[in-house]
Amino acid sequence: MYRTIITFYKKGFVLFNVTLFSIFFITNTFSQTFEKSHRTEEDDISYDAISLEENFIFVVNSGNIENSNYHQKCFKLDEYGNFVDSVSIPFYGNIMVSDLSNLFKINDSIILLINKMNNNSLQFVHLTPELNIVYNSILDTLLDNQYFDIVYTQDSLIVCVGATEILNKFCLMETDKFGNIINYKTYESYQSGYLPSTIEYIPSRNVYHMFIYWSNDEVFYEINKETLELDTILHYPDAFLPRNAINGFSNDRYFLAGKQGTGTIWKLSYIEMNKFGETLMQKIFLPEHDSDVFYSYNSFDTFNNSIFYGGTYHVTYSPPFFLYPEKRWIFVSKVNANGSIIWQHFYKGDVNYMTYKVLATSDGGALILSTKYDWNDPIPNQRDLHILKVDSTGWYEGMTTGNTEYDLPKQILVYPNPAKDKVSFVTGLYSNLELKIYNLQGSCVIKRHLPHTQTIDLSGLPPGTYIYLITGKDGFKEKGKLIKQ
Repeated sequence: MYRTIITFYKKGFVLFNVTLFSIFFITNTFSQTFEKSHRTEEDDISYDAISLEENFIFVVNSGNIENSNYHQKCFKLDEYGNFVDSVSIPFYGNIMVSDLSNLFKINDSIILLINKMNNNSLQFVHLTPELNIVYNSILDTLLDNQYFDIVYTQDSLIVCVGATEILNKFCLMETDKFGNIINYKTYESYQSGYLPSTIEYIPSRNVYHMFIYWSNDEVFYEINKETLELDTILHYPDAFLPRNAINGFSNDRYFLAGKQGTGTIWKLSYIEMNKFGETLMQKIFLPEHDSDVFYSYNSFDTFNNSIFYGGTYHVTYSPPFFLYPEKRWIFVSKVNANGSIIWQHFYKGDVNYMTYKVLATSDGGALILSTKYDWNDPIPNQRDLHILKVDSTGWYEGMTTGNTEYDLPKQILVYPNPAKDKVSFVTGLYSNLELKIYNLQGSCVIKRHLPHTQTIDLSGLPPGTYIYLITGKDGFKEKGKLIKQ
């Protein structure tokens, strides 16, 4: 085994690089909500963030999307969105970070950053909350492995799952926080070309559940943690694609987040499972038939008895996938432990947004990391990092343009607006709603039942401004303006 280790006791830090780096703030210092944009002349993406009392730490990979070679910085924001500090993460020679970066809080004094590098090695970096780098190591054995997910377990192990370059072999690796390999095991698979997507540790039974993405038979492996031997093969629901396993609200339950669908139509979905791998409940988001939804990486989190689930709405699977000139919305829902909805919101939608991280925060809100691609930008083929901090109601400062009920954030997406002949009412988690559209004289010109998302024909209405009213059970009511061109 060959390992390169560099240890740092003091941080080298440059506040601004004028030519390539700029930070823009859209914030109100009297609010714990904010909107930020991190912009460089390169392609920028962030996969993970953690919360440290009154600060947020997040990692940004910047580089070239065409070859997926990125350099990296970690940033710190305070609770109001003010930029506090940053540090560049050193690499070695021509080795650069590629497409996977995870942050874990080891204890009050150590933050662990793990990077997947462009030669398939893994980098282990220890930072203090002040962003001082105190340990930096490259684990460059097993370079034929493709790692797809990395988790930090309750017994302080780093567990990596993936596949080897050898066909029909999956792999599981346990390391300590310094990247020292503790255990390693490969598993034969009769389904070539697939990857383990995530893994969950079940302490009460001392087993792992390792899930397989794109499995033809929707299988996952139960693995004995002591020996890493495969105990049995289990199954998750049909047409479900697992991406993240997250601890549940009790030690004998956990959540599995991913997508549900067939063909080209996918919906956000999560499953609650017990310690034996049995499905207790499945919740499906955006159960409509006319658009696809994208789920990526770390867009599921829990706090107290609430669940936050994020994704990207209205995704067309046409190349180029990430840099496609299409308006997309950041979609985030907050639900109770039983799956009942607290709120949902569709943010932005002016250009192409892709949601990568939803971090539940101690105030009952969430930090949302997305990318923003504007095809009209003079700098071609690059994404900017977009950051939202929303409160416990899903609201953020700067979201509204006034104080009337028509300017409040909406849980039902209405687009396009202005509209010509047709407009869609995207109901998301809500169902069996009633829609009424009024002209400015107060006459109801359209009345429809909305069992789910529907497109309404407006061709019979004259151009002008209209008011829509959507009502549902439990007192749900939402008003908004609709402009017919």
